[in-house]
Amino acid sequence: MNNRGYTLLGWIVWKLGMRFGRRKLARSRVQLGALAVIIAVVVAGLAIAHGERD
Repeated sequence: MNNRGYTLLGWIVWKLGMRFGRRKLARSRVQLGALAVIIAVVVAGLAIAHGERD
């Protein structure tokens, strides 16, 4: 395979990788958002409990 063939192959692999990467990132964002909400609720609960103790 010549240099141009490698360039074309690399471009195709890059495009496919980006497409699958975006899908995986979109799923991960939803999971990370849910995790952030859970952590925020727990931290808020701990802060309220600490405030009531004083």
